[in-house]
Amino acid sequence: MRHTPFTRLLPLLLAALLAFTGCGNDSNGSSSDADLSAIHREVKALYGEEYYPSLAIDNDTLSRKYGLTREKMDEVIAEEAALSEHPDTFIAVKAKKGEADALEEELAAYRDKAAREYPDSPKAQVAQVVRVGDYLFYLALGPEPAEGASPTAALESAREEIAKGVDAVTARLKR
Repeated sequence: MRHTPFTRLLPLLLAALLAFTGCGNDSNGSSSDADLSAIHREVKALYGEEYYPSLAIDNDTLSRKYGLTREKMDEVIAEEAALSEHPDTFIAVKAKKGEADALEEELAAYRDKAAREYPDSPKAQVAQVVRVGDYLFYLALGPEPAEGASPTAALESAREEIAKGVDAVTARLKR
């Protein structure tokens, strides 16, 4: 049997093909390989027109206003309302290895600060910090409470709306 260049290269090509079949995305949906962009899109879709954060938060603002250390993050998606009198904020973070506890404390400190800065905002009062593994989220989202609602009803409405976002985030991360 005569060996042509093709027959000599065929085994090498097959070996390369086999090697590359193992290089695909081995995603099983666990929190170790979550896609922050997909979670962000899902949360935005959940709230629809009542998703008010529309202004991307840059690294300087993350540090100065929110007290977050960018160097502790592998990835971050953060948006706030364009009008400063609205507390609506979405922050999604994938922490670097060993930094999740510190970032969780930083997000909790901002949550407390926002509650003080927006004392009349039910969303700011019931905003949530969510952690699943190395993924952390700050959620102050949802529609404004009904006009004329009692303070208790407004807080409960805000709590229910934010819980929808929390449920969407945790469900996505636990898939």
